Amino acid sequence: MIRPKSLLTLLVLAFSLTLVGQGAPKVEARALDKDSKTKVVEEISKALIDQYVFLDVAQKCAARIRSKLGAGAFDGITDSTAFATALTEELQGISKDKHMRVRVIRDRRD
Repeated sequence: MIRPKSLLTLLVLAFSLTLVGQGAPKVEARALDKDSKTKVVEEISKALIDQYVFLDVAQKCAARIRSKLGAGAFDGITDSTAFATALTEELQGISKDKHMRVRVIRDRRD
């Protein structure tokens, strides 16, 4: 299980993508470029490997989303909402953990 402090690390992802609980408000999707998507995938991968209770599952999840990114599977995705959905599907497909999800939240500074 992810510790509360560790969960915060996982919650704060680069560029408007965040793992959050249900009930997050719908927000306007933000455009993403390849560099932004790469940073998000790397941040998620690092947080999973460093913090997720099942290291083998974390490594498989990280490998999957890195591989998909490298293969161009996310190239056609240009908004954060669609990217969050695609990442969630990949992570849940490997982990079978329905609590593991990526959602978009609005930056409170906007």
